[in-house]
Order: sequence, then structure tokens, then C-alpha cells
Amino acid sequence: MATRKISFPAMANLQRYLLKRLSTLVVTVFGMLTILFLITNLLPGDAAMMSLGTSYGGSEKDVQAMRAIMGLDKPVEVRYFEWLSRVVTGDLGVALQTREPVNNLIFDALPQTLWLALFSIIISLAIAIPAGTIAAIRRNTKS
Repeated sequence: MATRKISFPAMANLQRYLLKRLSTLVVTVFGMLTILFLITNLLPGDAAMMSLGTSYGGSEKDVQAMRAIMGLDKPVEVRYFEWLSRVVTGDLGVALQTREPVNNLIFDALPQTLWLALFSIIISLAIAIPAGTIAAIRRNTKS
């Protein structure tokens, strides 16, 4: 049995296609990160006050100090590029309530998430394969 070689023009088309898909992926991820940042910054409330606690009765000086620690005293553009550089390097920050790194929280929940995904795929296949088989058998019929 002879193997079929991919011709050079076909390889160039494949490379062009993959480059287009990769650039689309980069633009989509960048857009989603930008939307995420904007949503979290447009939500009402003060992250510094949340970090100090809901029943915090301290002074405005303490709140301003917390804003400086969290970088909320900087302009939005500066915060965005600092946040984006941290996200790209894998630093997702610290949770406001637990003061635990967000990466740890994600990795702690990852096994349960993967199990849920696996079971949802199994259930989907258990429904889709018989439904597809029945649809193929009864092709071009009204039932």
C-alpha cells in the first residue's frame, strides 16, 4: 500500500489555515481577557472595602492604604496592562475573602471539574450515539 504525500501547495494551504486559526485564537483570548477586566472593574463596590471585610469600621486612611496595596489607586490603563502581564505569566492573584492564591483554588477544584466533564461526555455520548444511529436507520422517513 503506497502512502500519499502531501504536495507543497497543500502544505502551504495548511500552514496558512493554521496561522489564521492561531491568530483568531489570540485575538479571541485577548478580547475575552479585556472584557473580563472591564466587567470586574465596572461592577459596583469597592474591592479594598471587600478585602477589609463587610463589617469593617476603620478609617478612610486604612481603606486608602489597602487601595494602594491592591493597586487600585493607579489609572485603569496601568492596572489593565499590569493585570494582563500577570495573567499571561500565570499569576491570577489572590482571592479577596480567603487570601489564598487563585491558582491554588483552581487546582483544588480541578479534579472534581474533570470528573464532571467526563461524566457529562459519557451521558452525552450515551444519548447521541443511539439517537444518531436511529436517525441514520430511518433516513428519509417521516418518523
